[in-house]
Amino acid sequence: MFAAHRQLGMTLAEVLVTLAIVLILIGVMSGVGVYLKKQSEIRLVESTLEVLETALGQYYSDYGAYVPPVTSKQEFETAVCGSEGTVTFLQGEHLQGEAEKAAWSSEALYYFLNRSPAAAAIVSSLMERMISSKDASGKPLVVKIECPPSEPVSTDLVRFVDVWGMPIGYMLVENQLPVLISAGPDKKFDTADDIIHR
Repeated sequence: MFAAHRQLGMTLAEVLVTLAIVLILIGVMSGVGVYLKKQSEIRLVESTLEVLETALGQYYSDYGAYVPPVTSKQEFETAVCGSEGTVTFLQGEHLQGEAEKAAWSSEALYYFLNRSPAAAAIVSSLMERMISSKDASGKPLVVKIECPPSEPVSTDLVRFVDVWGMPIGYMLVENQLPVLISAGPDKKFDTADDIIHR
């Protein structure tokens, strides 16, 4: 009589089915991972905007006004020094295009919030990656600020940025209430994924 033969191992069909199931699970998990990463980045930006709002509130308490809204080099010079001031780039190049206005407003926001000791203490709680003094190519952005009659000062031009490296925009609207804006994951302002904090 013939003895029953036991099959050891898996057939080719079973191996292929198992491999297909494993690949499907990997695909699902990587999709979930990408989604979770994007959500955590959005939450980090939202919390950064909340910290900046708190610092703006402290600045308002200290000075009775919000940080002046700035969207250009000329407005930055006027806000920082008055009509006689100048800002000269010593190193690096300023952002251009749609991000330029947001960059100037972010740099003014950083400049003024750090002039108030209480607001600066709040700003210091932000993660280092949410603050940048680099231009688009990664070079330090250094400027000379001349505010007569004071002596000229060379300093880094620092801005608040979101996790995608874009400047956080700042403006005043309606009854002069502050609005903070991140370009969102697509890195483009005025699109559906902008993160706006009022």
